[in-house]
Amino acid sequence: MKKVRQNKKVVALVVLFTVLLAALPVAMGSDSQATLAKFEPQDGVYIGGGTYDGQWYEFVNDAGKQPALRLTFVYFPSDVFDNRPTHQEQSLSRMAADGVTPVVTWQPQTYVRDIAAGKYDAYIRERARECKAFGKPMFIRYAHEANGAWYDWQKYPADVIKSSQRIYQIFQEEGATNVAFVWCPAFDTSGKKNWLNYYPGDAYVDWVGIDVYNWARWPRTFDTMVKDFYAEYAGRKPIMIGEVSSAEVFNPDPGFENPEAQNKAKWITDMFNLMNTKYPKIKAFVWFNVIKEDNWKIRSSPESLKAFQDGVANPRYLSKVVSGGTPVPTVTPTITPTVTPTSTPKPTVTATPTATPAPDPNGYGVDTTSRWAKYNGYFGPIEKTTVKPNTGIEQGIYYKNTGSQTDSYKVMIEGIPANWCKVTMYGSTQLSPGMGVYGNVIITPTSGGTYQFTVKVVSNANNAVYDTVSYTMYVDGPASPTVTPTPAPTVTPTPTPTINPTPAPTVTPTPTPTINPTPAPAPDPNGYGVDTTSRWAKYSRYFGPIEKVTIKPNTAVEQGIYYKNTGSKKDSYTVVIEGIPANWCKIAMYGDEALSPGYGRYGNVVITPTAVGTYTFTVKVISKSNPAVYDIQTYTMYVR
Repeated sequence: MKKVRQNKKVVALVVLFTVLLAALPVAMGSDSQATLAKFEPQDGVYIGGGTYDGQWYEFVNDAGKQPALRLTFVYFPSDVFDNRPTHQEQSLSRMAADGVTPVVTWQPQTYVRDIAAGKYDAYIRERARECKAFGKPMFIRYAHEANGAWYDWQKYPADVIKSSQRIYQIFQEEGATNVAFVWCPAFDTSGKKNWLNYYPGDAYVDWVGIDVYNWARWPRTFDTMVKDFYAEYAGRKPIMIGEVSSAEVFNPDPGFENPEAQNKAKWITDMFNLMNTKYPKIKAFVWFNVIKEDNWKIRSSPESLKAFQDGVANPRYLSKVVSGGTPVPTVTPTITPTVTPTSTPKPTVTATPTATPAPDPNGYGVDTTSRWAKYNGYFGPIEKTTVKPNTGIEQGIYYKNTGSQTDSYKVMIEGIPANWCKVTMYGSTQLSPGMGVYGNVIITPTSGGTYQFTVKVVSNANNAVYDTVSYTMYVDGPASPTVTPTPAPTVTPTPTPTINPTPAPTVTPTPTPTINPTPAPAPDPNGYGVDTTSRWAKYSRYFGPIEKVTIKPNTAVEQGIYYKNTGSKKDSYTVVIEGIPANWCKIAMYGDEALSPGYGRYGNVVITPTAVGTYTFTVKVISKSNPAVYDIQTYTMYVR
């Protein structure tokens, strides 16, 4: 009897234990859902990038999707985070205006022991208050790559830990709770996990990160560089790949040959596949998109670029940082054209503004934007190059579903013979609202001449819904009498008949249904040159050609400006806005004023019109060394 009673107790305990075990995963799952780290998405990965000044929109354009994060670098003991005099475009407020969350890499330089000792507490408090005033989510990577011998602070692991804890504590005291701290060492090539010597402790870290590079001399797979770090920290913190990139061309040192890692496009594809499967706790990555020790850019080859675009096209890859537990849906933006050096200035032509049909009441919509062309090493507006007969030029295509229904589209090239054209689009043919797709048309003209053609994108669900972009192509040689391309009819925006405003007396706007090419001056024999390219405008939440938006009087539109020194001598330039009153305009240019050959400069003109009307204006960029050397872009602005 006694034995039987004991067995009953054992059975009861086993049953109870089994019930508790069955309930445990549910409880654990519930807790994990509720304990996401600061700004950690429930699922998905933040897209990030790091670039030099003036190259951010190149990366945005190349990526094909709006990044969520932008990397920047600041330095002890005096750098500020906002209103940075030498890097305005990397100031907190400017990055926020560009729709990205800052990732501030804060470098202690040679001061790490003094920081640990409290000698820079006042400076740290100023930065904490600055971040609190900013008020939006941001990340700070303090003393990154501390385990790397290339930085002075690598020599002082105890001080790295103490200074990290000190900075974290001061930010909490100042109420800068909008800051997430990322502890971010570099990949340890020794395999000894030397990064463990620099960890401040879980209480002082919101995210952990690691920097990984696939070097030309020492190729390694993404998996090799991430696996040990992931195994150590994935159960405790979300992971950010703080800096990542790969060489394009490899020349391995003896003993470092690694065929699995010696193809950049494959390396990029493998990175995305691993983040999607093996490493789900990687919640952010930042691509280091510069030419420095190597060509780290995603555009280092067409294959690498496509691999990156295909990777971020997955809806797991996010364009906005969350403040709670639900990611903001990713939206593919209309993107600023990329700037690449051009050799011979061509007539400046802006694509003819084309009115989009009225919004479809059934929720179908499409928007296609002006893209650049590739031809024999040239990358820029098709109007600025000359094509030889029987050679192929690749004209880029991009369109986006602007409706509220999933839809697919057909692309039509009108105005040139169909047998000249081969259209290719990449990615899914079915687009959810807000999603876009890239592609191109390879045009192989068989005769010389000047040809205007349109790229027309038509909804398959409702053929009355479409959008078009017009281009002009110059082909060397005489035109064939048998080929007479006829430009497709385009709808030119005109003022509403009931509105006939009289502009202010000082303004004489001339409506221009089509913008005529403006020949650039002949190359200067003394070696001075400039090229300015068509840029897009920002207005409220719109970002695209200024011709495709209507401006309200007394509100400001920001028209982008870019120019490049195409001469052989260092030069600086004057920007002049003509055709609208000077008191409407405020010009701001960023970066160095004096440009070496091949270098460019970004900026904008903020235009605040005070009278309704249709205004054609020009952005003229003039060499200061030789005012006879200049280039012009022409725009049309509609004020209603």
